[in-house]
Amino acid sequence: MTDLSATNPFQSGSQEYLAYQRAYDFALVNQWEEYNAMCGRVIGHMLQELPWDRGRSKVASEVNSCADDQSLLDLGTFYINHFLRACEWDASVSIHLT
Repeated sequence: MTDLSATNPFQSGSQEYLAYQRAYDFALVNQWEEYNAMCGRVIGHMLQELPWDRGRSKVASEVNSCADDQSLLDLGTFYINHFLRACEWDASVSIHLT
């Protein structure tokens, strides 16, 4: 997963701006803790890539409501387990197209 851009793509002062900055800072501070950094990057990329404003606002609200780094790590873990893992390939499953 690529690093987040240091240039915050959101309007200064918006909840999305604050959430992205928090995700970016979390990933940067934890750059030597691979899983923790990945959680920050996942949150930041979700904020950037969500195609709906309402969804982006919801994610930003969840990020901004995290009281501490552990809560942010838990949120990142939730997103990884519920969004990214759904896309994992399972080689044991065979698909036959007819």
